[in-house]
Amino acid sequence: MDKLRKNRYLNQRCFIVATGPSIAKKDLSFLKNEFVISLNLCQLTLDLFNIIPEINIIADKLQYPKYKEIFRELTFKKNIKKIIVASACETFPEELKDKNTFFFPKKLQQEIPDFSKNPIKDGFCRGKTVAFDAIQLAFYLGFKEVYILGMDFGKKYVWGKNGHSYEIEKNPKFKDVKFATFKDKMINRGLPGHPEYWEYIQNCMKEAKKAFDEEGRIILNDINSDLDIFDKIDIFKKFGGKNGKSD
Repeated sequence: MDKLRKNRYLNQRCFIVATGPSIAKKDLSFLKNEFVISLNLCQLTLDLFNIIPEINIIADKLQYPKYKEIFRELTFKKNIKKIIVASACETFPEELKDKNTFFFPKKLQQEIPDFSKNPIKDGFCRGKTVAFDAIQLAFYLGFKEVYILGMDFGKKYVWGKNGHSYEIEKNPKFKDVKFATFKDKMINRGLPGHPEYWEYIQNCMKEAKKAFDEEGRIILNDINSDLDIFDKIDIFKKFGGKNGKSD
């Protein structure tokens, strides 16, 4: 647990990488030597560049059971700290547990927007998106600069078709994987971009920005996101130098 110690990474930077369409068919190689916190099935996209994130966060109880073979191939017994949050702890496959698997089952309320500065001890405040869990963890670990990629919240996409980076740019190692569609329980719980929770999500993110601002720390979102709470920059241009893969 040493690497999950409070303020372990003071004055350093990290990248939170979600699964939005905006990171599909982009050159992510600039993340190779960065501290990466990946969300859900982001490994499918990062793996195309042989990028192994430091941390993978799962807060959806349906993710691990449905995509067990993907996680077995890309995260099991790898040097990736798996942070399993809230109800996801209840459905985690026992056979995928390794020394880098950490469970945080404590469920905090999710009616009033809040931000946990010590989620490891107190639990994660629930923001209707795993990206909010990642932001709380990055704050707790002490990162001075946090950059967020793929947290698009785009409402014009269709989950199961082009709603995630791994649906648009498929990983050839998993040709037969079937992603959730609108017929699946996983998707029926919420619409693309989560418009049904949009106000609540924004208020949670405002709490996050307030926490970072109060300590003079930086949190920046990519320009492709529809979320306007954080300042936005072109992260690919700043760090990668190009907006797509080389021909």
